[in-house]
Amino acid sequence: WTNNDAEVTSDKTYTFTINNENADYSFVAEYERNTYKVTLEDSAGGQATIDKPTCLYEDQVTVAAAADTGYTFVNWVQDGQVVSSDPTYTFTVTKDTTVKPVFSINSYTISLSSDGNGSVEGAGDYNYSSTATVTASPNTGYYFVNWTDENGNEVNTSATFSFTVYG
Repeated sequence: WTNNDAEVTSDKTYTFTINNENADYSFVAEYERNTYKVTLEDSAGGQATIDKPTCLYEDQVTVAAAADTGYTFVNWVQDGQVVSSDPTYTFTVTKDTTVKPVFSINSYTISLSSDGNGSVEGAGDYNYSSTATVTASPNTGYYFVNWTDENGNEVNTSATFSFTVYG
């Protein structure tokens, strides 16, 4: 409370006695916006930034997410609710809140084929940076020569080999 621009109390209720019948009183109730905390929760697969972790009621806050190599940004979760699938999300703060970016690991399909003189195993979906093992088994009367990629380039000469999946 202020009276004639001078602070008289910070209590919600102010009781006073009029001392002079000719005195003027001009009381003003002054308010300030509440301060809130915005917590950015960690999430595997990427990083996130926040422009204002502490802010005032109705401030705009922006969070931004960047996926690590081998991951994709999925969405933002705010106080347990999915709120945006945009890597940059701006919202109005009205309370303490927690925001979490969600990332998913990329999955890649390994396809295998044979020239018809044997069989192959190990095709399927693999997560980024996981290990795939492929095996070639020649038909009777044949021997294994090599693995080639889709462009005909030799990849490996072992009938069974393992590699790290990056794409």
